[in-house]
Amino acid sequence: MNAIFTKPLGLIEFDVNLGYSIPGNASKGMAFYALALIAGFDKFDAGGEILGNENELETWLFGGRYKLTDGFNLDIGISGNFEGENKITGTIGLHYEF
Repeated sequence: MNAIFTKPLGLIEFDVNLGYSIPGNASKGMAFYALALIAGFDKFDAGGEILGNENELETWLFGGRYKLTDGFNLDIGISGNFEGENKITGTIGLHYEF
């Protein structure tokens, strides 16, 4: 289960994701969250996000999206974790908003 709250503040958008997950055959679930700030411009948005659960911070993400057409976007970003051996991963994709 997941709930997403979004608050626009001028050019900046603040997002809070709150949820609860019971993975696989586990008898106990875990709460998780994500916090994001996104700066919006005419053709490009840039932002960052941190994700965690009730025990620890897990990952971070920085990236942007380029608006190709109305509702159709190209996304690019990098992410990593908060552990000692920080693996950085790149991501790219397309998404459509309707």
